[in-house]
Formats: sequence, C-alpha cells, structure tokens
Amino acid sequence: MVKQMPEIKQIVNLYELHGSYKRTARELKISRNTVKKYVQRVDDVRDGKAEEIVQNNRAKSRPCPVLTETIREKIHQYLESSLQNREKQQITAKRIWELLIRNGDTIGYTTVKEEVARWKEHHTLRSISILQEP
Repeated sequence: MVKQMPEIKQIVNLYELHGSYKRTARELKISRNTVKKYVQRVDDVRDGKAEEIVQNNRAKSRPCPVLTETIREKIHQYLESSLQNREKQQITAKRIWELLIRNGDTIGYTTVKEEVARWKEHHTLRSISILQEP
C-alpha cells in the first residue's frame, strides 16, 4: 500500500534520527524494505533523479494474458475427452498443466486450475436431492 506524505515524512525523520532501516521499521511496525524504499525515493527526489516521491500517475502495466484462446481450447479438449471416463478416471487440472508444459506452452498451474473450475461450473451435471416426508 502506498504511504501518504505525513507517513513518509515520519519514516524519513526517524531514519535520519536513528540511521538504521531496521530500527526505524521496528519502531513504526512496518517492513524494513518499506523504510528503505521511501528513504531512497526521498533521496532520489533530493538528488534530482526523480520528480515525485509518491507517483500519482503510475501506469500499471500487465503482461499479455497467458491464457490465450488456443490454450483455453486445449484445456477444454482435454476435459471433454475425459468426460467419457468414470469420475475417478477423469483428467485433473494438474495433469492438464503437465501436458501443456510438455507441449511447450508457458502457463502457470493456478491459471489452468482456475480455467478447469470455470469449465466444470458450466459443463458438469449436478444432482439435486429432494427430501420429502412420508
């Protein structure tokens, strides 16, 4: 979480007083890396290397999605081909991930697991039991 200017001033003042990231962090109950980050940002602004301490217009760049339509189709094909098998014999998300990796696709296990869960939500039969009193 980005700190506000009063918090940053407090971090820098305590660091200048103690001269230690660790002691400043302990006193403020924050991470030592957080202290170091803000002290370095303030130093960069003082030295003219940066214009702002807290960047207001941070562009959040995300890499292109890993779950391309091609990979999604491969996952769905594996799942559909596994539907004929009994429940215990059906393919798992981990096995699909292993097959994708072996075929040279770059994708994380969690991404595959989430896509399998989405697919199962829409494609598996659910049984509903209705209890009736005699």
